[in-house]
Amino acid sequence: MLNKCLCGEGGFLCLDATEGNYVECLTNLRARLCAGSTAEESIAKWNNQNPTPTPEEFEDRFATAYSLSIGGFVDLKTNRDEVLREFKDSFGFDLKEVAKEQWTKHKGN
Repeated sequence: MLNKCLCGEGGFLCLDATEGNYVECLTNLRARLCAGSTAEESIAKWNNQNPTPTPEEFEDRFATAYSLSIGGFVDLKTNRDEVLREFKDSFGFDLKEVAKEQWTKHKGN
């Protein structure tokens, strides 16, 4: 997971066959901020120079990710908790808990 940029926006991992791997700020796509020989190295460099999100940010980040991905595929009248419950019933795990575990595990990288 990429930490937010110092400006408050998110980062974007670019995998370019000619220019290599780098992470750049979503608000300034022309500025290459952290380059590395691998995607993991680029992410680590980015996260080391940008603040680590606090646990309180998880709910906001999950809500944003949900609305931009899963929420876009379901009727806006559907309750998020209902969709997550149906996801758990269908796939056998709690999507929100898995995201939270991964976020906690990788937030310091």
